[in-house]
Amino acid sequence: MKHDARKKIVDIKKLARIVNGLKKQGKTVVGVCGSFDLLHSGHTAFLEAAKRRGDVLVVFLNTDASVRAYKGPHRPMFPEGERARMLSALAVVDYVTLFDEITPNRAIAKAPPHIYCKGPDWGENCIEREVVERHGGILAVLSERVDDVSTTAFIARVAKAHTARRNASALFVYLPHITKHGMQTLRKKARAYGLRVIDISGVPAARAAGRILERARKKRLNISKSFFISHTDAGTRIGRE
Repeated sequence: MKHDARKKIVDIKKLARIVNGLKKQGKTVVGVCGSFDLLHSGHTAFLEAAKRRGDVLVVFLNTDASVRAYKGPHRPMFPEGERARMLSALAVVDYVTLFDEITPNRAIAKAPPHIYCKGPDWGENCIEREVVERHGGILAVLSERVDDVSTTAFIARVAKAHTARRNASALFVYLPHITKHGMQTLRKKARAYGLRVIDISGVPAARAAGRILERARKKRLNISKSFFISHTDAGTRIGRE
């Protein structure tokens, strides 16, 4: 039996009708909001905890414009369509709806849940509390969280790794006896790691280190790590560095 998770993604008007019907059926509707950019284990732990509070979980999802308004021009990493699709694929999520404003208050007012969940970072003083309680709902502050897991922290780690890789962009090679084929193999493997091979095999060994520093200075390369590659392991050593 095929299941199209995209049917979980609905506009706010349709969600309002769905929520109204669920309430008439005696179902407990739980709501959460967020950008859910770069979905990670912290997000899923929060969503699972929220779903345990009721029968149906609704995610109020920031649109791209909404995310940019409060996180800056370089976010989100994934467009709203992809973020909504990823959320809809999760079994704990029953419905996803998008909102354009910085806060989900207008969307919550149109489709108010019985329980609205927030993480401990925002707590009971969150901006949504007034509209949730005005429509008869309650605010639940969830203690479940995954320490040191966040989209912002993940992006910072990626940026750091990219910077380190860029700073180590050249591999100086002193292999006077390597064959042409061996050098081609080495260059190919180096490219896979973002490295550019600079062959200094023609330089006398005694002058090799000085030549490396000289060429690095002229090309403004940051030498953060150095090692020797022997003729016998030239084709494999780079893959272990």
